[in-house]
Amino acid sequence: MKSFIILSVSVLAIACQPKTTTEVTSDSLAVESDEKPYSTFSKDNSTYKLSELTFDALILPPAIIYSDSIKIPYQQPDIINLTPVTVLKKTNTLSPPGDDLCNQFPFMQVRFAVDSTGWVYGDLVMVPEQTVASVELEGVNYSVRLAKDTGIGTSTEEGSTGCNEYRLLYLVNEHDSLIHAVTPYKNLDQLSSIGNTDWGWFSFVSNEGVSTSITSVEGSGNTVKLNLHVEYQEGSRQAAIYLRKETGDFVLYQVELGARDE
Repeated sequence: MKSFIILSVSVLAIACQPKTTTEVTSDSLAVESDEKPYSTFSKDNSTYKLSELTFDALILPPAIIYSDSIKIPYQQPDIINLTPVTVLKKTNTLSPPGDDLCNQFPFMQVRFAVDSTGWVYGDLVMVPEQTVASVELEGVNYSVRLAKDTGIGTSTEEGSTGCNEYRLLYLVNEHDSLIHAVTPYKNLDQLSSIGNTDWGWFSFVSNEGVSTSITSVEGSGNTVKLNLHVEYQEGSRQAAIYLRKETGDFVLYQVELGARDE
């Protein structure tokens, strides 16, 4: 069976509507920064069992959980899987102060499915933003979704920030309570034109020079095709990425870029 859905990302209804989040000042948190071992963590798995289908944030491994009195030592991560949570509070300032704006994030207090709570640093937190479409693959329905990083973004009221903005691409199989991040093939040609794997799995990347929107999604067999519109400061192009389910995981195996319109 083949399904075809035409949707513009800019007009999609927001999925997983966030609950009311309390903002707190960073003065209530004791923060000391040391080097973080994030770059040494390997994300070999991309499919995880969901304990709850309703969530308003995703924590990416390898995150560390802190108490209300936060210290950031060089230590092993507590979060080693893609983990859905409920956000309870977040700081209304970004940390660490004085660092480059693009490297600053809020601290967020979250509740896990087991009803325990803790603080996490926002550099590894993604907020569900949009359900792009639903597709049927081999008799199973999947929702194709995006989640945005918690950084400053590409612009503020003052203008362009010069920072990147990331949107994690993932799929949810609600019937089996599974969430799938997307792993690109290594050395995939032209991947950097639309996104990267800075967050371990594939994310679309926007900045002051380029932004990408999903215009339609097609599902057939074990393959998902995402049709894209890529906008530059000058000109645009059509593009597409192809996902395939392999041994239970979703891989990004092909990127197509159309001619650039100036």
